[in-house]
Amino acid sequence: MPENMTMEGLMLTVGIILAAMNLYNVFATARKNAREEKKRQAEPTVTLEGEITGINKKLGTDKLRLDEHEKRLADLRNGLMASCAGVQALLEHELHNGNADEMQLASKEINTWLRERP
Repeated sequence: MPENMTMEGLMLTVGIILAAMNLYNVFATARKNAREEKKRQAEPTVTLEGEITGINKKLGTDKLRLDEHEKRLADLRNGLMASCAGVQALLEHELHNGNADEMQLASKEINTWLRERP
């Protein structure tokens, strides 16, 4: 009988060890699956954040370009106004035999615009 008890005890011990290992594997697999699911769910958020960052950089660049265009348009507008003032002064001078002071002032404004342009 003692041999039989030893064998039964050994089998019981092996069974308990196998059950414990199986239980550990179940919990480890569940933990691994939970982490993978969490990572899979977070992945679109990370991708979306990257896309938003890229779009914001492009928008910043576009805003700088638009601001530069506005500056150039303002400069062209000023030049056009100076040219129109010069032409108007020339017409006034021709039509009414006006004084040369208006012509000199208009010429000075046109020259100022031409020299001060970036």
